[in-house]
Amino acid sequence: FLINILVGIANILLVLKLVENVPPQRTGPFDFFGFVLVGAGLAMAQFGLECIGHAIFPLVWQIALVVGSASALLAYRAYARRRTNPVIELKLFSFPNYSTSILWGGVARIGAAGTSFLLPLFFQMGFGYTPVHAGTLVLVSMVGALFMRAGFAPLLRVVGLRNVLIGNGVLMTLMLAGFIAFHADSPAWILMIYLFVFGFLRSVQFLSLNRMSYADLT
Repeated sequence: FLINILVGIANILLVLKLVENVPPQRTGPFDFFGFVLVGAGLAMAQFGLECIGHAIFPLVWQIALVVGSASALLAYRAYARRRTNPVIELKLFSFPNYSTSILWGGVARIGAAGTSFLLPLFFQMGFGYTPVHAGTLVLVSMVGALFMRAGFAPLLRVVGLRNVLIGNGVLMTLMLAGFIAFHADSPAWILMIYLFVFGFLRSVQFLSLNRMSYADLT
């Protein structure tokens, strides 16, 4: 994990050099009460799901966390409708492209982004690879994602966002299922090509969903 320190330092230096420092626009006082409601609701939801998965607390406490989370988030929904500058603007969900990308696109993100966590375990616990071996294979998928960036804009212009999302989603789903065909004795070059293509397609899906989120927003 120490490599993240070097990557982080490099990112900071690049941001300072390349990213313009745009002054923030004053839109009103910070919505501290809304922030507490949303933060408490999401924290209880995440902790409650963790407790359900590992039985950390008795059932009554698990139910209390879920009920508390739902209560806090519903309270924020009612509160945000009355406030002119809420910490999270729920009116954004009135835009069809935005709501579809966030809600249904979130389901796609769970399946695709989960591979970053599951693939190292798959290679180490399933195949018996070393952490360095498993990490190198995962890096190949990231290289595929990097190569995709150069061709993303031309791809959208030629194929169209809707067709990219549908076609790429089908391909990525098939490739997710295809990991079951590999085993510890699979040729390394085939696995690396597979991971490269999968990383390419996963990045296409993420960027397409992001583009869809902001398509209708000023």
